[in-house]
Amino acid sequence: MCGRRIECRISKGDPLPNQRDIDHFSRKLAAEEGSETATFFNYQSIAPILDPIPRQLLDAIATAAPTLRAHEKGLPLLLSLTVTVSAATWQSIRFLTFPQPEAGWQPGFIYSVTPLARTLIDALLNVVYLFDEPGKNARWFLISGWFEQTKEFKRIQAAWGTDPTWSTWFELAAADIKQTEDELVTPTPDERQRERAPKAGWWPNPGSMVKKHPAREPLRRDFISYLNDRVYGHLSADSHLSLQGLLRRGGHNLPLAEGLTHEMLHMRASSKFSLDALALYVALLSELSSEFHLSDTNASLLAIWDLLLGHDLAASLLSRRYATSLR
Repeated sequence: MCGRRIECRISKGDPLPNQRDIDHFSRKLAAEEGSETATFFNYQSIAPILDPIPRQLLDAIATAAPTLRAHEKGLPLLLSLTVTVSAATWQSIRFLTFPQPEAGWQPGFIYSVTPLARTLIDALLNVVYLFDEPGKNARWFLISGWFEQTKEFKRIQAAWGTDPTWSTWFELAAADIKQTEDELVTPTPDERQRERAPKAGWWPNPGSMVKKHPAREPLRRDFISYLNDRVYGHLSADSHLSLQGLLRRGGHNLPLAEGLTHEMLHMRASSKFSLDALALYVALLSELSSEFHLSDTNASLLAIWDLLLGHDLAASLLSRRYATSLR
């Protein structure tokens, strides 16, 4: 996203003997795309509107804290941390895809964006799912975290509990667990006795939100299914470094197909990765703003969505959910 127009003119050239299929089609596609001027989204056109929204949401969460605590005492902090971490993630993505060189910046940073974008879609899915049944689901999320803390404590205690050099760590870990119990979620006596997992199971991943534990509300259920099928899979692959993920993130280090240059590849990757991440970030902010009925923030977000309509994922997210929920 650089706010300037870039033109690439590439001729197809004559067919080459023994040319690889990938080179033939790469040259053809590069020629087709190079015949048009590529327009890159100018983030500064929305930054003055978008950048203040996390603060607006944090203020709304603080105002609504008594109501949120009635669902589960840790819900306000859960939502506040989601906003804060996601805003920092988006700002990191902006730096990684920065179009002008800065000290220390390298083009390869672009290919670290998709694992960060995965955290944005995780946050979005969690929020969509949480508000399906706020009390039940907030407690499920938090008690799963408590179980993870206590399992880790017991595992390390079993291995190193007699080693005096670990004593301070155990004191700190015990205090951390107590803080979770005091401020976020209170385990029941039955939960304290359980060894392996919460009674309801662990907080569901996106696939389980679709298949094993679908949301009650049909619109949420359909939206979660869409996000899981359309977006989550390839971002997860990029994070886990499956073969497809390795090729998407590292393919620029391999010999390039004919018709491509490193500059073109970086330019395309930067545009796609950053715009996909931006669409997910704006969706997360929209989800929370609509839940809190923030009319002014809703209007600001609709204005941002209007400027993103040229991007496929943004247009799809808007039409499927936010064109309605923000009004």
